[in-house]
Amino acid sequence: MSRNIIEVLRQGTAFGELMQCISEKKLPLTVTGVSANARPYFAEALAQAGEKTIVFVCSTEQAARDYAAACGEGAVLFPDNDLSLRSVEAKGREGEMERIRVLKNANREKLAFMSVRAAITRVLPKNAFNAACFELRAASRYDMRELLQNLVASGYERAGTVYSKGEFAKRGEILDIFPSDSASPIRITFFDDEIESIRHFDTETQKSASKPLKSYTLPPATEVILTEEARAGILSYLKAQPPEYERVVGDIIYEIEEYSSFEIADTFLSVMYSVASVFDYFPDAYFMFDDFDRINAEADRIITEFHDQHARLLASKEAFPEQKDSLLRFAAVCGGIDGRLIDIGDYTKGGLRTTCEVDMGIRSAAGFSGRFELLANSVKERMEHGFKVYLFAGDRAEGLSSALDDFDLNAP
Repeated sequence: MSRNIIEVLRQGTAFGELMQCISEKKLPLTVTGVSANARPYFAEALAQAGEKTIVFVCSTEQAARDYAAACGEGAVLFPDNDLSLRSVEAKGREGEMERIRVLKNANREKLAFMSVRAAITRVLPKNAFNAACFELRAASRYDMRELLQNLVASGYERAGTVYSKGEFAKRGEILDIFPSDSASPIRITFFDDEIESIRHFDTETQKSASKPLKSYTLPPATEVILTEEARAGILSYLKAQPPEYERVVGDIIYEIEEYSSFEIADTFLSVMYSVASVFDYFPDAYFMFDDFDRINAEADRIITEFHDQHARLLASKEAFPEQKDSLLRFAAVCGGIDGRLIDIGDYTKGGLRTTCEVDMGIRSAAGFSGRFELLANSVKERMEHGFKVYLFAGDRAEGLSSALDDFDLNAP
């Protein structure tokens, strides 16, 4: 179904006009006439038609998740990071692992969806992230002690047996690692200090895949890397805090010394690193906004809410001043991408000046409250006016197709 819709979109005159605006660098541009249901397919059509990645920004994570799901394997989701200003009960790491996977493969992705919250959340600078990735290559020699130290410094946790992403285990000359970006762990067999083979394996059966890998580039298993410089920076900052912070500071320093990291490190990036957003990982991408003005307003709301929470915790000495900078201003994040910005929305814009406007002519229908005769009549009317009609029905598609047959409408 999605392939059919994408083909129809790409064959239309309006899509040709859009591609011409892009090729002539008439950006930022506004695209109208794209109904909400059609937007993920429109983004996918644009990603397939061009050579550059499309980063699609939605107002909420749920919208981004729904759009990514509609595109299937043709897209990835960069999930929100639910920042916590103080230590809380351990939270799941699935979202963190997925964000790391997207950051590692950003230069190879064709289509990525994310919320505005994800877009304005501070991340590790790209050069620091890349420096934390290291390649394991068959027939190459490695110092095992140094390799294990690198794993710990990159956020991997030692375990007896590997079951989850971010774990590693060593038994004799076998090193098992579950990369943060992989669906299955890898087993590295050594002969002395030389890698003899690298293979994926099954965590349940412990059986290795028959086909060996020539190499594997291992990304970090944490979003915040404490390099020597970063570690010195955060320790210096913490030790300079007034006595009222003594207990909280003591807990964080203990975590750093014991685990080479600490739970709320992602809210102290401003102390350790230069400013960076996820947009920096897509230097050549086109950025598509699901109504730029609405997203801008949502960013302001999110930041205000976060700053209010920070002010309350700061007053009770449960948060630190620099944690306020964990979210970036929307204007700062968008700075420098005007020449790669596509807005989906209305012609009349308050916060964005565009140089080109294209109407795709996709129209959605109102609900029919289960009355098939109204739906059938609407479909017939649209077809008579030259529209191509696609019905998004999910798991009800088969029943809907059968019902429309009774109205002499062939809807396979």
